Amino acid sequence: MRLEGCRGLDSWSFSNREESNGQRHPNSPTPIQKDRINYEYDRYYRRSPLREATMLRLTLRQLEYFVTIAESETLAEAGGKLLVSQSTLSQSLTELEVAVGSQLFIRRRSRGISLTPSGRETLVRARDVLRQASDIQWNAGGSSELRGPLAIGCYISLAPRIIPTLLETFSARHPLVDLAFSEQTQDLLQNELLEGAIDVALLFDMELRPGLLGHELARIPPHLIVRADHPLAERGHVRLAELAEEPMVLLDSPPSAENTLATYHALGVEPKVAYTARSFETARSLVGRGFGYAFMVQRPADSLTYDGGSVARLEIDDDLPPARLMLLVSSRARINERTRAFITHCEAHFAALAAG
Repeated sequence: MRLEGCRGLDSWSFSNREESNGQRHPNSPTPIQKDRINYEYDRYYRRSPLREATMLRLTLRQLEYFVTIAESETLAEAGGKLLVSQSTLSQSLTELEVAVGSQLFIRRRSRGISLTPSGRETLVRARDVLRQASDIQWNAGGSSELRGPLAIGCYISLAPRIIPTLLETFSARHPLVDLAFSEQTQDLLQNELLEGAIDVALLFDMELRPGLLGHELARIPPHLIVRADHPLAERGHVRLAELAEEPMVLLDSPPSAENTLATYHALGVEPKVAYTARSFETARSLVGRGFGYAFMVQRPADSLTYDGGSVARLEIDDDLPPARLMLLVSSRARINERTRAFITHCEAHFAALAAG
C-alpha cells in the first residue's frame, strides 16, 4: 500500500461532509466506511514501523557526535573529545543511521571505524547543518558585529608567509570571530574544503579539482635560490639551463615537485635532482649549505635559513607563467558572512601589496 495516499488523515474531519441539518451528505462515507478507513489507516500507517522511522528527528547533538566520530579514528578517541561514553556514541550513531536509512560507518574491531560512501556524503551535509546552526546561535542577538567560527586552510609552504598577517589584521577588524587554520599540502586542503572541514583555503592554481570556486588574489613569478656566495648570486638573474648541470634541491610538497619538473621539461631542460625535501625551510637550508639550488615560488622576507645559512634569490630570465594564488571555497557550501568578510579582507590585503 502506498503511504502517500494516507497523508493528511491525521487531521481529517468528516464534519465538513455533513449537511447543516444533520443529514449525511450523499458523498460522505457511511459509518461502516469510516470504520474501514480508520482500520486501514491504523494498520498501514499509524502503527507501521515505517511511520515510526519517519517520525524520528535528527538532532544537532547526533550530528555533532557523528562529525566528531568521523574526525576520530576510534569511538574511544571521539568519546574523549566529547567527554561521553562509547556506548552513548554508539547508540547515537545507530539512531542516526536509522533516521537517514543508511549505514554511515564500517566498524572494525581491530582497525577502528571508517566512513562508507553514504557516510562521506552525510559528513559534508552534517558539517553544513552544524555551521548554519552556529550562525543562528551567534547572530540571534541581532548584533551587526560578526561572530562565530571560521576555519581557514593554507598551502603549507605558503602559510608562514601570509597566515600570521592575515589572522592578525582580520582579528583586529572582527575580534569576535573565532579563527582556526589548517596548513596542509594542496591535495589534503582540497579534501578538507570538499568535505566541509574548512570554510576557505589559500592555494595555488595547480591540479585543482572540480567542485571548487576560486578568486585570484595574486600572481607570483617563480625564482631560483642559490647559496649566498654562489658565483651567480651577484648577477641576480639566470636562465634555467645555466644551472642544469648543478645539483638541484627539489621541493616535494604536492603539487610543487610535479609543477617544477613540468616547467623544466617544457623548456627542454633536465634538472639533476640531488635531494628532495618536503619542507620549504629544509630545502632552503640545504641550499644555504651548498647542497644545490632550488626552484621556488614563495618569497620569504629574509635571506637567512633556519640553521643560520644564507641564500640569494635569482630571477628567471625564461618566459615562465607566474603562479596564481587563489582563494577557494566549495561550490556546495553556503557562504556565511564571516567567510564573505574574510574573502573581502584577503582581496584588499593582496591588492595593497600589489600596489606597493
